[in-house]
Amino acid sequence: MPMIEHFKHTLTHACGVGRGDSILVCCSGGVDSMVLLRLMLAVKDELDLKLHVVTVDHGLRCEAPGDAAFVLETCRGLGIDASLYELGMDPHTPNLEEAARIKRYEAVRDCRDRLGMRYLATGHTLDDQAETVLYRLARGTGLKGMQGMVAAREDGLIRPMLDLTRSEVEAFARAHAVSFVTDQTNADLTLTRNLIRKRIMPLLRLINPAAQQALGRFARIAREEHALIEEQVAALREHALIADWRICRVFDAHRLLDGHTVVIKHLAMLQAAAMLGDQRGIEARDAEALRDVLMGNARAHTLKRRVKVERSGDAVVFALTGSGPFYEMRVPGPGEYRLEAIGQGIRITREAATAALNPLAPDAAYWKGLTGHSRADVAPEVAGGRFLIRSCLPGDTVADRKVVKLLADRRVIAPLRRFWPVLVSGEAPIAVAGMRLPGSSVEADFPV
Repeated sequence: MPMIEHFKHTLTHACGVGRGDSILVCCSGGVDSMVLLRLMLAVKDELDLKLHVVTVDHGLRCEAPGDAAFVLETCRGLGIDASLYELGMDPHTPNLEEAARIKRYEAVRDCRDRLGMRYLATGHTLDDQAETVLYRLARGTGLKGMQGMVAAREDGLIRPMLDLTRSEVEAFARAHAVSFVTDQTNADLTLTRNLIRKRIMPLLRLINPAAQQALGRFARIAREEHALIEEQVAALREHALIADWRICRVFDAHRLLDGHTVVIKHLAMLQAAAMLGDQRGIEARDAEALRDVLMGNARAHTLKRRVKVERSGDAVVFALTGSGPFYEMRVPGPGEYRLEAIGQGIRITREAATAALNPLAPDAAYWKGLTGHSRADVAPEVAGGRFLIRSCLPGDTVADRKVVKLLADRRVIAPLRRFWPVLVSGEAPIAVAGMRLPGSSVEADFPV
């Protein structure tokens, strides 16, 4: 199949691009990205694509401004609009290679959002895929990491040249007189990817001349097998989940053990990565530590000082670390509100006749004999209809009772108590979500 037809097939099938779609093309000026641009232009009219180019100057080397100028000048000659982002990064930034990657993607995503483009295309090739798999394997990874890069991600990033080798791309550039610039840092063997590209891959090709294709096939196999594991993970999660409050997720420890060890480990990895907000997952050593917690062989493990996973009685808890408050929300008065931090709804009323029982304690009765706030005790801002909703703090008291003790009496499971919503007037809590306190002029049904 001719290269342009091959590219079009990948673009419309593996990447999911349809007629009339808009694509932001990422161009560094190197051969891969400039060939990507030419291939996009070759299918533009047939697919009625709307194209725009973005190029990034990290500010890390003297050649970069020239590279960006080259991309902009090329785009002018081809009649395609282009944008330049100048990052001005400090060359002494720790872990510079990774920091530059993060900043680069932040810039191009900003450009895509600003222009309203649907897709963001990069020029990654099959060689890049092979190098990614080797890099992750050397660092330590599992089946998820072995999947390498995908042709299309849920966030709109596409890689339509992912099954083309670098030699094929370079041959196309020669045959079609595609101009490009050479990044002088590509020869720097202190950069991990250059070391893999210049030293490791040539050695592998002595064993198998088609080593990059073999590693690409391995990545596809890993994706297929990982998809099966993900199905089992989803089933186990539904089976064992007690509460999902985003910043706190609680699982039944006994039900977790109904799953296979591999599935339990992947569930832990998935939950931890989601709470950390890192699509790339977690380190292999962290995955092993989490599995030990879920299997009951360890009490707790903390990830990047941000998420703690621990056993709490008959539960396994994934929760943000810290002393709180974990969220705050000011509201104008009675009404129904969404607490996005925990993914729950709350309805504030005055002198409500009834209040919803906590579904986590369906058999808990309202307690008697508590002294609530009278109307005269309510602060002026409450009477005027202004409240602060925040997570419970250790010293909070309402009706002369500690809030954590009230929650315990209502059989609210311990892991959720420090994330439970309370209503605050001034500096003092005046109501606890989901509880009806005698004499209180303000109540909050929760969750709704």
